[in-house]
Amino acid sequence: MKAKKSSFQFTNPKLISNIFQLNPCFDTGLKSNTMKVDLETIVFQEKEEQEATVFLYIKINADEVDYKNMEDMSDDIPFVSNLIMNGVFFWDDDFTEEQIHELLKQTAPTLLLSYARPIFGNLISNAGLPNMQIPFINMNDNKVKFMNYDE
Repeated sequence: MKAKKSSFQFTNPKLISNIFQLNPCFDTGLKSNTMKVDLETIVFQEKEEQEATVFLYIKINADEVDYKNMEDMSDDIPFVSNLIMNGVFFWDDDFTEEQIHELLKQTAPTLLLSYARPIFGNLISNAGLPNMQIPFINMNDNKVKFMNYDE
């Protein structure tokens, strides 16, 4: 059976910004590595337009440290990172406003996170850290802010 193309599409996501700071005190011998992930999504959409620009802010261990005092960070935190991804999402008339709201709230950030995972994997590997993965995230808990371009 031929797969049917979705009426909800996107452009290639982009990495907008990334800060990655290795913890010089990290103990690679520890079995548990702390990876506290916080997400925030901002959706920019013109009223009556069938297109939205979605930004996903990904913070890993970012609340755990002052970037100026990395030596004070706990030895079970391997790194801190702040990364921003974005993509443009568009759709046709097949969806209700409520459905689009849910797609932009959950599907769009999930997709952007899937593009960020290999970026983190590459950074972690090149930093000489043990293999770590961003865990699956419940997007129901994701902070989402909807804005118009003129706000």
